[in-house]
Amino acid sequence: MPYPDDEIEWLATMAWNHALDLFLVGKDDDEPKKWAIRAIELAHYGSDGVLEAQLQEKYQGLKWGSM
Repeated sequence: MPYPDDEIEWLATMAWNHALDLFLVGKDDDEPKKWAIRAIELAHYGSDGVLEAQLQEKYQGLKWGSM
């Protein structure tokens, strides 16, 4: 039985927000990157692909190593 899209979106969003929290407090790039990539991977399993595309775009816009 597949997960409902709402739950996948919630999980991906929570993982993304955790990545941003780590990024903004200046954690080593590896940990926030892992969480961001996990969020994108989770969003991939949503039905429409919109959230995945949004997260990929936001990921590219982050300035890794600048904090």
